Amino acid sequence: MNVDVIVAWSPTAASVVKNATTTIPIVFLAGTPLGQGLVKSVARPGENVTGITFIASDRLFSKYFGEFTEFAAKNRLPAVYGLRELVPEGALMSLGPDLSDIAARGAVYVDKILKGAKPADLPVEQPTKFERVITSRRPSPSA
Repeated sequence: MNVDVIVAWSPTAASVVKNATTTIPIVFLAGTPLGQGLVKSVARPGENVTGITFIASDRLFSKYFGEFTEFAAKNRLPAVYGLRELVPEGALMSLGPDLSDIAARGAVYVDKILKGAKPADLPVEQPTKFERVITSRRPSPSA
């Protein structure tokens, strides 16, 4: 395939794609680029990778999410998560980056790359728009 740019939404996908190509530009939309070795610096990423970063849920949290929410509900503990999508799962509230804004900003990077910019010269950005969602119901204890 004649690919002009690759967009990777997850940290794992970004790492896999970076290991697969050193020539096709990559724009990532999540992860910790320095910790993952995706970029040399956030100001000047170097190579073929740039994007938007934010410290997404780790694998431990994701693996045991059901147990966390069940424990919090059973013990009537307020739970606060980093993504709005988790509020219906029993969180009292969420406070985290606006994923729609991250996607839109990623699209701006794709546009710049398609117009000739080099990913190595586009600084890694951090979220600038956050959203807070508060549930309107009280969690009920599990039976």
